Amino acid sequence: MSDEIKGSVERHIGLMDEGGHPNEPIEWWYYNTIISAPGTPIDGWVAVTILTSFRNVLETVHGLLIPPAGETVDLSGYDLPSGSIKFSEEKVDVSWNKNWCRGLYPKWTVHYEGKHAGKGYKVDLELEADIDSNAYTYRFENNYLNHFVVFRNRTKGKVTIDKNAYPITGIGYYEHFYGFMNLLAMKGWHWYWCPVAGADRLAVNIGLGVMQDNTVPLCFLHFTPDGKNFYQLDQYDFRVLKDNEFNGIEYPGKFSIEQKKADRELQATITRTPSAYQRLNETMFGKAMFVTGNAGLEGKLKWQGKEYDLKGRAFGSSMLVKLNQ
Repeated sequence: MSDEIKGSVERHIGLMDEGGHPNEPIEWWYYNTIISAPGTPIDGWVAVTILTSFRNVLETVHGLLIPPAGETVDLSGYDLPSGSIKFSEEKVDVSWNKNWCRGLYPKWTVHYEGKHAGKGYKVDLELEADIDSNAYTYRFENNYLNHFVVFRNRTKGKVTIDKNAYPITGIGYYEHFYGFMNLLAMKGWHWYWCPVAGADRLAVNIGLGVMQDNTVPLCFLHFTPDGKNFYQLDQYDFRVLKDNEFNGIEYPGKFSIEQKKADRELQATITRTPSAYQRLNETMFGKAMFVTGNAGLEGKLKWQGKEYDLKGRAFGSSMLVKLNQ
């Protein structure tokens, strides 16, 4: 296995690489792309694929096309037996059925396909890192998560709907997560990404870990102004401004994050758009809800004497578990 992630600076990360980790309880590979295809019916859509394993429990392979408005095209495989997803421990070579992700930093290829509402869909993407990679380990309460991530990729490829093939370009995101979450104590997480914020084109990544008592022991905002230097804000104030609800589970439809210190100041608001994919699963713990879709980011960030505009198109997810009583 690789011991380093290559970029403008090599960062020693041990076994935190892109290959699979069969001894970890939870693992997923995630790719998305905001599609640019002017003059086609899929311009502005978001392509998402996630291959997720809850080891020895179940697995899920998401294949989604999410429009700015309207119904999500869902090509996913749900409630798959453990071991359905095949993977390499040396690189990204992850597959289920006719869906797969392959590659190694800085390039990957993605394919997924299926039928939805009587139409056949095939999604073929080539992603190349537009900025350096990063690796993080998050530890809170008795949870730990290892995170390999590229906050902005350039994408090209095609989306085929029945016999119509549409060439596309776009901006994408890639992450590989693995570790342990105690779902009896941890309620879940919220994640939001903005690939191009403001005139300085910041790549912004926001994450929060939420416990069952609604405390937020983990929160971070990563950003880079140049794709080579990366900065992190921790423990900002998180406030829900508007709740959305799906099958009895509330999740933020709009929220703010704020922090003010001598050397920095953050004020930002994230607002979800109505168009979103939503799914509810019954698990041994209770109801598990996953929602992902388009959003907008607005705000300001003062950092090291410079002020940045955080306005831009965003995309994000919430995964929350409501325990059985």
